[in-house]
Amino acid sequence: MEALNALFDVYRSRHPEVEIVNAAVAGGGGAGANMKAILQTRVLGNDPPDSFQVHLGAELIETWVEVGTMEPLDSLYQEEGYAKVLPASLIEIASWEAKPYGVPVNIHRNNVLWYNKPLMDQVGGTPPATWDEFFALAEKAKGQGIPAIGMAEANGNTTAHLVEALLLAKLGADGYTGLFDGTTPWDSPEVTEALETAVRCFPYANQDYLSYQGSDAPKLISDGKALTLINGDWTNGLLKQQGFTDYGWVPAPETDGVYDLVSDSFGLPMGLDDPTDATNWLKVIGSKEGHDAFNPLKGSISPRSDRDTSRYDEYQLWAVEQWDGAPSIVPSLEDGSAAGPRFLAAFDDTMHKFDVNQDPAATQAELVRAAADADFRK
Repeated sequence: MEALNALFDVYRSRHPEVEIVNAAVAGGGGAGANMKAILQTRVLGNDPPDSFQVHLGAELIETWVEVGTMEPLDSLYQEEGYAKVLPASLIEIASWEAKPYGVPVNIHRNNVLWYNKPLMDQVGGTPPATWDEFFALAEKAKGQGIPAIGMAEANGNTTAHLVEALLLAKLGADGYTGLFDGTTPWDSPEVTEALETAVRCFPYANQDYLSYQGSDAPKLISDGKALTLINGDWTNGLLKQQGFTDYGWVPAPETDGVYDLVSDSFGLPMGLDDPTDATNWLKVIGSKEGHDAFNPLKGSISPRSDRDTSRYDEYQLWAVEQWDGAPSIVPSLEDGSAAGPRFLAAFDDTMHKFDVNQDPAATQAELVRAAADADFRK
């Protein structure tokens, strides 16, 4: 909320005559689902808010754009010069039929391995760059009674992030993105290998993983209950909120050079009586001033090439280097950028079952069926 309030302050400085009504639903998890249900009711009832947050990519396109509820923003992009400061690959993720429909305010990264530095020193290991190195490290940790990987599976959350990272590792950036346009089959041997590798992780996890919610996963690192965790970089902010600073990070094994992105964005709903104030909000959302106010507080980074990093922490500075130098930028599955809500719901349900049955063949068969039912963006 602090980061959002910083955006409100920028807007008020530009348009002091406009009253801002924040109708956000607080919290994550179930609250996020409630928010989406409320939004759908309002939009389909011809009472849309002036703007609302949505993840860039498939969540934006499949939920809102393809059904004809959002205005294209190509004129705004041209007026604000976004093509000069945003990567073309990010604009492509924001677009449908060559027109952008969302303005990004930040970038999060999903494929990060976090680790507890004191535990790493105790084990006598180093952060793994490959999965072979990870399992060698896991054996060392097991010998000292330390879970090598944190898992929080009351809602299937961390398994989904783990499998996403493994799909990237085994398929590469092009093969991974091909899963969501039909060019990479879900019954491919690389998907099999990813699921089989995930099963190898379970014996090295905290064995009470079914009692932890995904939002509690960072506490496994800060409480010293797990050596590593594969999760998005909101983990950075959560660990700092907990007052824990003795942690490190590297790209998830075998995904160096790939930036698995999640981006919060805002768009312009159709049917507004007067879109002027909403358009001005989007200009704040996409501006250098807005990005520089929001991201240091959110713990994310600005995708703009002219960003001010003077208020970024150590992790964010590393993330900027990774983002600017990444040869491959791909959309996250688990956070709604790569696939729409229908497939994502099936994927999450399948991952939750996978936590219990640990059966790669059955899990892959379910994913194949879910992909056949999905209408992926081409």
